[in-house]
Amino acid sequence: MKVISAVAALSILCGFAGLNQAFAQTLDGPTLYNNNCTSCHGPLARSGVANTTAARIRSAINSNAGNMGQLQLSDAQLQAIAAALNPPPTIHVTGQLVSSSGGTLTVSSAGAQDSIATSASTKVTINGAAATVAGLKAGMTVNVASVSGTATSVVATVPVVHVTGKITAISGAQITIQETAGPVSFVTDANTKVTLKAVASTVSALRIGMNVTGTTELGTATLVKATVPVVHVTGPITAISGSQITIHETAGPASFLTDANTKVTLKTVASTVGALKVGMHVTGTTELGTATLITATVPVVHVTGPITAISGAQITIQETAGPASFLTDANTKVTLKAKLSTVAALRVGMHVTGTTELGTATHITATVPVVHVTGTITAISGAQITIQETTGPVSFLTDAGTKVTLKAVASTVGALKVGMHVTGTTELGTATLMTATVPVVHVAGTITAINGTQVTVQATTGPVTFLTDANTKITLNAKGATLADLKVSQTLTAATALGTATTVTAKG
Repeated sequence: MKVISAVAALSILCGFAGLNQAFAQTLDGPTLYNNNCTSCHGPLARSGVANTTAARIRSAINSNAGNMGQLQLSDAQLQAIAAALNPPPTIHVTGQLVSSSGGTLTVSSAGAQDSIATSASTKVTINGAAATVAGLKAGMTVNVASVSGTATSVVATVPVVHVTGKITAISGAQITIQETAGPVSFVTDANTKVTLKAVASTVSALRIGMNVTGTTELGTATLVKATVPVVHVTGPITAISGSQITIHETAGPASFLTDANTKVTLKTVASTVGALKVGMHVTGTTELGTATLITATVPVVHVTGPITAISGAQITIQETAGPASFLTDANTKVTLKAKLSTVAALRVGMHVTGTTELGTATHITATVPVVHVTGTITAISGAQITIQETTGPVSFLTDAGTKVTLKAVASTVGALKVGMHVTGTTELGTATLMTATVPVVHVAGTITAINGTQVTVQATTGPVTFLTDANTKITLNAKGATLADLKVSQTLTAATALGTATTVTAKG
């Protein structure tokens, strides 16, 4: 009973100090203080005897200051209480965690590195959530509070790095992008969230050439937002090789691929890649080097000139700039002399105007040049007539369609004779119309010879010979006569046509 009373009294006087016997084995300074000293000196954190020593506490007990003589505490316990009243300073280190290995943290701060031990009582939070030392990773930003070189708490955050640029390489889980400042690489994992064209996607859908923006934590992407750059192309097709098309843009040649998803319109009508041809003009869009849309038109080339050659389905014409050749096919529409016709009706020499698409004529309008001729017939050989024009001899053919008038009367080609004067028109070297007249030649002079029906006269310009026939009208001394009445040395005037006299007026 006396012991209990003593303990009770000591508890009242010095914060349950009598209970120290129950904790005789503890060397935990804060616990010893709370059990023996708090009631008189207040909580440890605000103790009125802070910064005291074990010797001073022993002296107070020995002198029974404040009834402390009842305390039964060992020197080691007093040393623990003094240590609690004189805690070592807490050191804070803020920086980037370089490594966490073997219970030791290496932190880089202000250009220096600090190594700080951890213990089982080290409290850790990562991004505000309770964690463990094992959860700390190099690269985290940490604020480490340590006492006597051992961490008491670690507040860690994971730096979020923003990345943006074009993907230049993908190797397994590693992606490299080209940022303005240079190339940047990061890895992806199962937790990497991906959106592609604003739709949820996966890392496996990412491709070289895509533009990405995102965030990484400790070198691993947490979010990747990818877009596919749309490239606009325009120019004439210069080559098609399998699924690859090459066009010539202003800046130079550009090639891209096509696939089953490439949409094609040709002359404003839905079409297919297979319908595209070299020479077509295209505008379109590509994504990652593959066409998504192609709008194709067929350039229309206008041609005009005379046909100089026809070889099978190929026609060559002479344009102002030089010869031009194009093909014809079953779809080539032909008009000849303003009437529907066929390619087979076209001939060398015709003048054509038309349009071609990709080197094949779509429409040909042909006319036959009309050539005017005039002169004296100098030769007739079968169906060919040669005349002497002012500029020289000209030959042309005649056929059943050649219309002939002779002395203003409808006639035939067979009635034409050398010496006749003709005017007419030809088409493609064949006469369509011939108007013939017979020139009348007047002869005056003295008869120098009569040989059968042939009369020779000495004219002023020289001897002239002409024929007479049954139609020749002869007068001698103003009286009707015959060829037999004419004699050498008589004078005469005669009118001849084609070398045969039509009238002869003689005297003598």
